Order: sequence, then C-alpha cells, then structure tokens
Amino acid sequence: MPRPAASLLVVRQAADGPHLLMGLRGAGHRFMPNRLVFPGGAVDPADFTAPAASELRPEVLTLLGRAAAPELARAVAKQGVRTVIYTDIATDGMGTGPNLPALRELAAAVPELAIIASGGVATVGHVQALAQAGRSIEGVIIGKAIYDGKLKLSDALAAARG
Repeated sequence: MPRPAASLLVVRQAADGPHLLMGLRGAGHRFMPNRLVFPGGAVDPADFTAPAASELRPEVLTLLGRAAAPELARAVAKQGVRTVIYTDIATDGMGTGPNLPALRELAAAVPELAIIASGGVATVGHVQALAQAGRSIEGVIIGKAIYDGKLKLSDALAAARG
C-alpha cells in the first residue's frame, strides 16, 4: 500500500553549473537498493503537528492539495527535511576543523533541525568541539582522517560520547 512521502531537492549554483544533493541507498534497503535518491522519506505522524518555519505558499498548497487533504499536504512538506548534512566544502578533507560558527548559525536559525557535521574533522578535539556545540548537532562524518589513519574510529566515538 502506498504511503505519503516527500523528497527535497537541494540545488546550488556553481561556476560549472548546478550541483544537486543526492544520496546512495545502501545495498540492504528493500526499496531501491544501490540507487541515487533525493533526501526525504515517508510521512510520520509527528509531521502533522511539527512546527513549520513558515506556512506553505498558496500555490504550493494548491498543487499538493490536488492529491491530498491540506493537512496531509502540510505534513508531506514538513517531512522533507528533519536532518541535514552540513558539509563545509572549504574545509572538507583539509583536517583544519569544522566550521563551528556556521554550524551554530544553522542550529540557531532552525532549532528543530538535526545536523550532521562534515568537513575538516580530523582530531579528537574537533569531535569534542562538535559534541559541545549544541544539541542540534547529532552526528559527524569523518572521512579522510580515518582513511589516512590520523584518527581512530574508537577515539572519535569516545570523544563524541564525552
């Protein structure tokens, strides 16, 4: 049976053309394994009562309302983003530390948003700083530092737990 769901299209204009945010589903997913997909997912009951930064524009509500009741249309729209991965491309792979001011600004602007930090994280100190940066930061992506052997996953996990 189909379930209401939503996807979010995140587009950034760059010098070489638009860049689009997508993810690769894992091989273990029952639905569309090993496929590139947009962020999103099924509507959760909490989406009906979750606060919104703003009401849907009338034309958006009209379009969504063609297939769903207004309450469901609002819930579908809210579902689109619960968690974001914030990657500072200026520090990604550099090991110079996360962009804490930008992460704090994002957390303050959308306090109900869960943030996964990415970019520049290479030391236990970086992980500790993220763990202390606020409750909105719920995770961190560490790539190059672990791959290069500069940071052990066990040390990063211990730092994240405090």
